[in-house]
Amino acid sequence: MSLIIQVLSFLAGILSLQLCSVLPPMLWLCLLPLCLLVIFYCPGLRLTGLFGCGLLWALLHAHWHFLHLLPESMAGEDVWVTGRVADIP
Repeated sequence: MSLIIQVLSFLAGILSLQLCSVLPPMLWLCLLPLCLLVIFYCPGLRLTGLFGCGLLWALLHAHWHFLHLLPESMAGEDVWVTGRVADIP
């Protein structure tokens, strides 16, 4: 199986998360070890495992991104931020 087909399968998993209207829960990431086992021990299901890994990798990054957003309770509030210039390049 060519590397390009494997990469496209992984990419299809990443892009399939874009079709979801709501992010699946983080509990889905428990399936990642199962996908990795499929990739390494079942050569006939390698593309399916790569698709699953791509989907779960994108899910991990999406949840990580949403953890760093401001909470809804702070929406519309003024927030003061202070800082200082440490160095000028």
